[in-house]
Amino acid sequence: METLFIAQLKGLIYDQKHFTARGLKKLEEMTKIDRHVLAIAIGLSLTVVLVQGEQSKYVANALLVTVPLILLFIFPDECPTINRMAVYGVCYALLTLMDPGLERDWSSYYLFKVLILWLLFVKPFKFADRILKLIEKLRTETAQTTEKSNNLSFLIYENMSKPDRVAKMSSNDDDTIGQRTISAEIPIYIDLTD
Repeated sequence: METLFIAQLKGLIYDQKHFTARGLKKLEEMTKIDRHVLAIAIGLSLTVVLVQGEQSKYVANALLVTVPLILLFIFPDECPTINRMAVYGVCYALLTLMDPGLERDWSSYYLFKVLILWLLFVKPFKFADRILKLIEKLRTETAQTTEKSNNLSFLIYENMSKPDRVAKMSSNDDDTIGQRTISAEIPIYIDLTD
């Protein structure tokens, strides 16, 4: 029984709905070499270049920019959703910011960079989906926390007597005249009649 990962790799090689499979089929017709062998040769060549090559930085970044652009503009039907592409773009930018420090200390950094960004979309990992779920969860929790905070501010405000509200506001700012707010939705007026 093959795993989802192996099945997706085979799909990238043999399933004609993927541009990689269509490209490998053309190469197979031109060279008379089995596309499975061609895929292994291309994969091993890229691995060697990304680990040992002096130009691994340029190869990795060209690959990581070119493939999404091909998907976006040439094969839009095969392109992931815009949210997944946004996650990819942010992850790519963050990893690229770390390039100078990590490439000195880690010879296979660019292979790691390509694999990590590839795993954003490959089953069963699909890290892009996991990141999107985490963002949605954080957004929901933040909205709930903000709502609770607004409710608490309103309760505190309502339970204070008018002189306490005036004294609290005037103790924060000595020369403030006019309107101040505890939260964006609850105005407090300073009593200026003394």
